[in-house]
Formats: sequence, structure tokens, C-alpha cells
Amino acid sequence: MFKRARIKLSLWYLLIIMIVSIFFSGTIYMAISVAVDRGFEDILNEIRLEFTDDDEPNFLKNRSFLKENIGETKSELLHRLFFINGSIFIISALASYFLAGRTLRPIEEMMEEQKRFIADASHEFRTPLTALKSSAEVALMDKELDLEESKNIIKSSLNDIDRLKRLSDNLLSLARYQESGPNLSLEELNIADIIKEASSNILSLAEEKNISIKIKKQNIAIMGDRQRLIDLMVILLDNAIKYTPSGGRITITAKPNDGRAMLEIKDSGIGIEGKDLPHIFNRFYRADRSRSKTGASGFGLGLSLARKIAEDHKGMISVSSEPGAGTVFTVALPKK
Repeated sequence: MFKRARIKLSLWYLLIIMIVSIFFSGTIYMAISVAVDRGFEDILNEIRLEFTDDDEPNFLKNRSFLKENIGETKSELLHRLFFINGSIFIISALASYFLAGRTLRPIEEMMEEQKRFIADASHEFRTPLTALKSSAEVALMDKELDLEESKNIIKSSLNDIDRLKRLSDNLLSLARYQESGPNLSLEELNIADIIKEASSNILSLAEEKNISIKIKKQNIAIMGDRQRLIDLMVILLDNAIKYTPSGGRITITAKPNDGRAMLEIKDSGIGIEGKDLPHIFNRFYRADRSRSKTGASGFGLGLSLARKIAEDHKGMISVSSEPGAGTVFTVALPKK
């Protein structure tokens, strides 16, 4: 599809360029032709004024010879313009094909990403939906189903419904952030306050797994969107808790560094394989990777959203990890 579109767009580019080129060539030819004719006539008239009819030079009487010379000059000019337009046609054809490819590449990448996103989302939705359907079918076929078993089936179904709700909420959040773009409600913030509020939001999850959270913070002023930065911290802390075993620890460090506020979230979790590190910020990447075998719930959307928030604040997020030795996420945000 894109190959045909590229050819069509190239032809349109080429058509526009050649119309402009031919128009200017015709204009130049007409202007030079008129100027040559007028110039020769003016010269002849000036020479003629200096002679009588009897004394008129032979070259003035032989008008056909002069006209032939003028015609040859015009013909030479026309040939040169044809050659120039032919060269423009060849160069423009190559340039048009190249530019058409550059023009369509972002659209092609966007459509590929959209198709992948739809396929991944469908995959994530299919799993809980299949579980719901299977449990309902089993319950309907079991004629001796008692109250306790019914409650267990309902409980399992509610878990799948909660999973679907979390997925839809994550998708809506990601779409909302992408749609709004970098339209932030900027205000002066203290990075220590952001850490404190995000940590309090995630504290109950850490306590459930007996994970300790240690905070080393400094008061650093930044300009940012308060709620989005809290969301960013919550995503990273939630990710750290998911992949840190019971009794583990998480360390949050905030410090200034070369005009930036550096946030570091370090955990003592299972770590990430080196081959996975370049891809963990891609949407749904977790769904088919080994970290999903830990039993931690999630859809691989959080880190994609975290990177979007950091980039909207003119910052960046990076990760380093070693399997079995934990993971460190680092967020760099511009200081006020």
C-alpha cells in the first residue's frame, strides 16, 4: 500500500516541479526572443539612419540572412532549455521518490505502531475475557454447584473484571497523556514534596509485601505539572514493588546534578535481562517477556506512560539493571 502511495506522491511532486519548470522555461524563451528581435531591429534602425537608401550596406539589404541568424540563435536557446528541462526531470524524479519516502515514513511508522497497539491490546483483553467465559460455562454445566463453589467462581470473575478495568484505565490514561501532549499545568514544585506524596500513595502496597522504602531527598525546585510528576513516581515505585520479593528494599534518592534534578529509584528485585532493557519502555512489552512469569500483575503500559511524562517535562528516563541484583530507574528533570 505504501509503495503505491509513494509512487503516486512522487508523480505528483514531479508533475508540480515540471509544470513550474516548463512555465519558467517558456517565459524565459519568450522574453529572450522578444528582446533579441527588438535588439536587432533597434540596431538596424540606428545603422540605417546613418545611410541613405543608395548607400545602404549590403548586409542591411539582405534581411533574410539576418533573420536566419536570429532563428538559429532562438533554436539554440530552445535546445538548451529542452536539455535543462530534461535534466530537471531526471533529478526531480529521483528527488521526488526520495522525498515521498521521507514524507510517508512517519505515517507508515504510526500505522504500524497503531496495528501493533491494537494487536497487543486485543491480546491483553482476550485473556481475562476467555477466563470469564470459561468459568461461566463450567458453572452452567455443573448441576451440583453449591454456594461455596459459586462464590469462588464469582470471586474469580471479579478478579478478571478488575483486571479488565485496570487495563482500560491504563489505556485511557495513556491516550489522555498522548492526546494532551506537553500541555502541562506548570508550577514551581519541590521535588521532595513529590517524592513524599508518591511514596504515601504506594506505601500500603509496600507494607503488604514487607518491603522497606528508604528516602534520601533534597529540596530541589523544579517547574512541572504536580499530578503528572506524582503519577510518574507512582508508576516507578509500583513497578519496583511488583518485582521485588518480600522483605526487599527500595531506595529513593533525589539530588541536583549539573542543572538537573536527578531522581533515582533503586530496588533489590529480580532485575531485567540485558536483551530486554532497550524495549521495556515500549507499550505491552512485558506481556510476552520473562518478567511476566513472576506472577506480578501488569500490562506493560506504565513505563511507556512514565517516559511520556518525563519527555513532556523536557526530561529523560533511563534504566540500568542486573538479573538477580535489582534495577535502578533514573529520571532527570530540569531545575527551575
